[in-house]
Amino acid sequence: MELQNIDHKCLFVLLQFAAEFTEKTLFKLIMIRLLKASDDGIEEDLAVLLSEEILKVDEQLLEIARDTHELSGII
Repeated sequence: MELQNIDHKCLFVLLQFAAEFTEKTLFKLIMIRLLKASDDGIEEDLAVLLSEEILKVDEQLLEIARDTHELSGII
């Protein structure tokens, strides 16, 4: 299955899932990391923190896609 052949409704559902997953997961991961850094008295570089946590969420989304075969052929 190529990206061009994906039904627009299906693509919308997949993108909506990815957006909601990212919103919930990313916020939680960032808050946990900021609270831990605050408790430990460590200053976090916000750009590095965001980059690392965004990559973690991307990896989780790819794992879900592979496990459920929702994006087979695209990734």
